[in-house]
Amino acid sequence: LASSVLAFDCSSKELPSDLSFDKLKGLHQFSITNDTPPSFSNFTWFINICGSIDIPKDATGDNLLSHCPKNSQICGIKQISLPGKNPLETEIISFPDSITPNYKFNNDNSNKNDDVDSNKNLTLSLRGASWGSNSINSNLNFICSKNIDDSKDSDNIKITWDYHNLNINWKTSVACFNSKNNGGGDNNDKDKDKDKNGSDNNDDDKSWGWFTWTFIFLVLLFAAYIIGGAWLTISRRGGYPTDLSDAFHEIVDTMVELAKELPSFAIEVISKFFGGRRGGYSAV
Repeated sequence: LASSVLAFDCSSKELPSDLSFDKLKGLHQFSITNDTPPSFSNFTWFINICGSIDIPKDATGDNLLSHCPKNSQICGIKQISLPGKNPLETEIISFPDSITPNYKFNNDNSNKNDDVDSNKNLTLSLRGASWGSNSINSNLNFICSKNIDDSKDSDNIKITWDYHNLNINWKTSVACFNSKNNGGGDNNDKDKDKDKNGSDNNDDDKSWGWFTWTFIFLVLLFAAYIIGGAWLTISRRGGYPTDLSDAFHEIVDTMVELAKELPSFAIEVISKFFGGRRGGYSAV
């Protein structure tokens, strides 16, 4: 499979139905400049959340994009500049689109009246990228901002990098989804309710619960029968000690007989109940 197949799918059906990344498609650029006398350091990040970064074929060395590794989805380049000298590249960080993404979304409506709702967000994680001998991770946290201009990257994006984890907080109207049936979760839970053949297990759980309650009811019914029989026996015989002893032995004998018959009875009930629900291939 091509590496692009593993990239984040901006049109995934597992995302909230009213969440569209169309507004954020394409290349986004964000720069951080620090005055570190006698030098200046500049860290420029390029991001394409819907695929790999498109590097122009005619890009020259002056174009920072030309220094990004091929098939990068996120690329960061750090340059150090000294007065009178050409900038020196000291770091190149890349998250390739071959990394299988994970995402988690939260649809908390507790701040409906706020322009920026930090409780409503989607987090996209890219984990396990190689950077020299190190393994690095990236978290893109898309935060709901209802009236924001999504074209102003410098105002909307905040980036922190600690040489192990890249954290990107991105304020965008895209994260302001309202789907009630997609209130929260992640893409790692989508198969939890299916068995290894791809079918749902909910019906089996409900059927087993019904059988359990039926079994409990039968046990209680047997107990009522035994207690009632003992009471009738005692009432008829007047409740003398010898009669009570005989009644007790009769009850014990009855319980022993029932215990002997109970396993075969349970097996018969289970076979009749589940025999018609077995799936898969069977010889005729």
